[in-house]
Amino acid sequence: MTRIRIGQRWKREPSASPLDSIALELDGVNLLSGAVEEPLAEVIPALVEAVAALHVGARRMAQVSLTDAHLELVLRRVGPDIELSVASLARPAHLLRPPIKVDTEELTKATRQSGQRFLQDVAKVAPKALSPAVARKLGEALKGLGKPAPHQ
Repeated sequence: MTRIRIGQRWKREPSASPLDSIALELDGVNLLSGAVEEPLAEVIPALVEAVAALHVGARRMAQVSLTDAHLELVLRRVGPDIELSVASLARPAHLLRPPIKVDTEELTKATRQSGQRFLQDVAKVAPKALSPAVARKLGEALKGLGKPAPHQ
């Protein structure tokens, strides 16, 4: 089971730019441990756009930077799957674990659900946290995640 969890603290303590935790869980194991105070207005759109590009076949590889945790999430399309790698950029830079393959549709669904929830929450709690251009781009990427994937 693939799940993306976004922290809820930012909703109780709204600020101009929501900072909170993000987790990418595969069968209950968080691949992004240490990502506890990330700029969600940057990370969530980047993740949704990366997965959307891989989903529709626009790209074969993508990455998402988790700057506060000094992590890079690297996504690579491999046939019907997406291979996930997490690199720590803290010295010495290294891979945190061997690459893991996940089903593209399962990752797409989890990303779409968390992205939609985040967009709804931002609109209610901190509407100025996302610029109109970023919100529009995120909405377009979410629509792309709702489309069927082209045959590989």
